[in-house]
Formats: sequence, structure tokens, C-alpha cells
Amino acid sequence: DMDGRYKISIEEFSKLVFSYIGFNNVEVLIKKQHIVDVVMKESEASVIDEVVITGTGVQKKLTVTGAVTTVNIDDLKSNPSANLSNALAGNVAGVLAMQNSGQPGLNTSEFWIRGMSSFKGSNSPLVLVDGVERSLNNLDISEIESFSVLKDASASAVYGVRGANGVILITTKRGHSGKTNINVSVEHSITRPAKLPSFLNAADYLTLLNNINIQETGTELYSPELIDKYRSGYDTELYPDIDWIDAITKDVAHNTRASFDLSGGNEKLRYSFVGAYYNEAGITESDKTQNWNSNISVNRFNLRTNVDMNVTSSTLLTFNIGGYLQQRNAPKDGIDDIFGAAFKATPYMVPLIYENGALPKPRENENPWAKLTQSGFKREAESKLETLFAVEQDLKCILPGLKIKGIFSYDYYSRNGVNRGKAPRYYSPATQRDPVTGELILTVLSEGDEFLGYERWEDYGNYSTYLEGNITYDQRFGNHSVSALLLYNQRNYDDGDQVPYRTQGFAGRAAYTYADRYIAEFNFGYNGSENFAKGNRYNRS
Repeated sequence: DMDGRYKISIEEFSKLVFSYIGFNNVEVLIKKQHIVDVVMKESEASVIDEVVITGTGVQKKLTVTGAVTTVNIDDLKSNPSANLSNALAGNVAGVLAMQNSGQPGLNTSEFWIRGMSSFKGSNSPLVLVDGVERSLNNLDISEIESFSVLKDASASAVYGVRGANGVILITTKRGHSGKTNINVSVEHSITRPAKLPSFLNAADYLTLLNNINIQETGTELYSPELIDKYRSGYDTELYPDIDWIDAITKDVAHNTRASFDLSGGNEKLRYSFVGAYYNEAGITESDKTQNWNSNISVNRFNLRTNVDMNVTSSTLLTFNIGGYLQQRNAPKDGIDDIFGAAFKATPYMVPLIYENGALPKPRENENPWAKLTQSGFKREAESKLETLFAVEQDLKCILPGLKIKGIFSYDYYSRNGVNRGKAPRYYSPATQRDPVTGELILTVLSEGDEFLGYERWEDYGNYSTYLEGNITYDQRFGNHSVSALLLYNQRNYDDGDQVPYRTQGFAGRAAYTYADRYIAEFNFGYNGSENFAKGNRYNRS
């Protein structure tokens, strides 16, 4: 009824779902309780009062004519990965995502809005964070307040050719007037491979080779006595039985995420501070006897603070600063090479390591375990700084509903690393023991290094600047609503290696609405790119 009282009969251990427009759904598991009372909370700021964040600002959902999807942030938080792109598949309608690698730090996904639109050019959508073109994977999920996807031409028209593959709009958390809110979150996840291949043991492998050779030549390659020694574990150093994939991998890996969110303010000053930490380890093994670790792991710190200050009753100053620091550890040799060697290695080839510490290696093959754990490691460090300054002036003294806004952004990215590697001393596979001492008779196959080498490398990084100016008008006259936008933007980008380039564009929007039902809307956008070192314009739309 109007007071919210209800009566319903359902079976035990069913879920009762409470939903209402503008509020988060509440699910309650019914066991034996006879009375269930809930209090619903308003949803994120982007969907309260039935509004949608679009490329031209905030519009009422009823007046949006383009295909726009607003994503519930809580749905994205359920993904344990550090990269936001991995959470899109299955959570965002119309978005396809494909993850090409499972390595921590490299496990981002390629994603497309409504499929691929080009066979040769880029199919990646335009990603805007607080209105500035940035990477989706630079953000921690705890920094995001709203997430919208613009899918069709009418919704993304203001971005010109840059919006041809769709646009993703992300706004970061901002402070609101009222009491200070503090949120702390810590979560720990355990991940494991969905499936790894199973391999024959050494005795079955040799038996299979015998059967093949008997069919081809009529003779056995290996005697039954020799095969029995592999099967019984007679001498595991002379007759090893190794599952190489199992030897270089763990059963599970762990990752931890923690975040701290502080926000509040008053009518004059509003603030938001978000700090996040993420750690993820891979499933590769390491040698605990070494004083260094070759296992894959990622440590990442994200920080972001947003401040809104009303300098006067009509002037709003906005300041955003954010970024991340990330360190990634990995074995010296690539994971693809290590797993490739493990797939090619036979189970009877050599043991992982001899009891005396010597490393065995076949002349025509690799020892995958030694390649992973005894050859060193490499460490990479990345950092990104993102800043934004904006001034908005309300010109109601000239015309009610008229505003002018200027935005300037400066982003800087750098990456460096160090390689600490060596070539271990390898021995040929032992075939017999000394009859007196019982020690293995070993022959050096290749000399190695005693200590890890040191090689430092550095990318000098890249930077970009973004400048935007816009004039907006939004006014309501009874049942009539009129809004308009005129925008100019310019982005300069220099990655340190290639010739710098610049993009320039302007866009406009005009809309008329009567009683939130009869809508007339017009959007247009222009975007051009040019090599500003040589003045050569190479793209225009």
C-alpha cells in the first residue's frame, strides 16, 4: 500500500527483490522470517532523478534520443581484476571484450561497442575520464562515480570522427555538501586456471613410443626393465618422471584490493579523496632458496583528489589531481617462452634439479623450471599523473541559464625498469653413478654466470595537454525546455619518440523539449588531427 506494507507468500530460501526507479535494488534471502523490512538507498548520482550523463552533460532520461547505457558501478566491482576493461564483458550491454593474456599487469582486455566497425583501422572506443581522453585501465574502480556508454551516432556526434567506435564517459567521485563520509573496503580473492592440460607420465610416454615404433619397424625402443624403473621410481635422478606444467605453476594465486574513500564539504567547498591499493600474484613458481623472486606479481597504488570551490556565488573552481604508481615483477625470460619449453619437454627428460644443486639440461632442449626460477628477474615501474583545472562562470546576470566554462588538463606518463639476469651453469643429463661413492657422474654442458647481471632501461615518457572552452544554455519556460551547447577543444600529445601531433575540434548541440515528451534535437561535431611539427594535416572528418 502507500505506506509500504505488503504481504506475499514465497518458498523458503528464495530471494525477495525490492526495486524502485532511482534507488538501488535490495535482495533479501528468505529463510524462516515472517517480517522483512528494508530501507532503500538512492542510486549513484548519475541516475538519481532519472538523469543520464551524455556527451553534452546531464540530461533527463526522457529527453535522451541517442543510445546511451548507464552502468551500475556495483556490477563492475565484482570483478577481481585490477583492470576495469576486464569487468565490461557481461556487465555492459552491447560491449564485447576479449582478454588476450592472463599475466598480472598485462591482462587488459580489448573491447568494442556494438562489434568491429573497421577491418584495418582502430576499433577501440573513445574513453573520456572527466571529459579528457584517458585510458580506462589507469583507474581503480573505487575512483568512479558514474559510467556511461554512448553507442550510436546521435549520442556521440559531438566528438566527430573520434566517436566513430562509440564513447565511454567516466566521471570520478566528487564531494557533496553535508557530513564527512568515510568508506574503507578490503577484499581478498583466490584465482586459479580454469583448466590446464594433463600429460602422460614417463612410463606411459615411453610405452606409447614403443607401440608406435613397433607398428612402424617391428622393434622396441625401450626395454620393459627400463620402463619399470621409471614407473617404480627406482632412481628419480637417473629415471625422472616430471609433469613440467605442474612443476612451474601453482594451484592458485592470490590478489588483494583495499580502498579508502573520504568525501564531504559545505556550500563553499566540497572535496573527495580516494586512495586504493591492489596486489596480484601469478601462478608461476619461484625458488625459495634464492634471495630474489622470479614470480609474476603486480603492486599498484591509485590516488585521486577532487575539489570544487565556489569562489563567488556565480563562479565555480574545480581542481582534480590523480594518478597511479605500479611495479611489476616477472621472470627474465618471457612467460610464452617458458610455457612453450614446458609443453615441448618430455616427462623422462631430466629432473628439475639434482640433489647436489646441479642444473640438468638436454643438449637440444630446455629445462623449463630452471629457465623460470634460476635465470633472474626483471622489474618494471610505471607512473601516471593526471591533472585538471576548470573554471565555470554563471552568466545569469546577462541571461538566465547561460554559462561559460574553461578546462585545462595536463597528463604525464613515465616507465622504466631493470633486468637482472644470468645464464646458469648447466650439466648434461646424468646416465650413471660412481660405483664407489654413489654420486652422479656429471659433465658440464655450458658454463654460466655466478652473479646476476644489471641492465637498466628507461622510457622518457609522454605527456599530453587538453584545452576546452564551452558555452551552454539551459532554460525551462513552463512545459517548454530549451538547451544549447557550443564547444571548442584542442589536445596536444607528445610521446617522446614520434613526431608530436595535435587534435582540434568543435561541436554543438541544440535541443527543444515540450512536456518531456516531444523532443527535437540536433548534434554535430568536427574533429581534425595534424602533425604540428610539420603542419601536415592527415586526418579530418
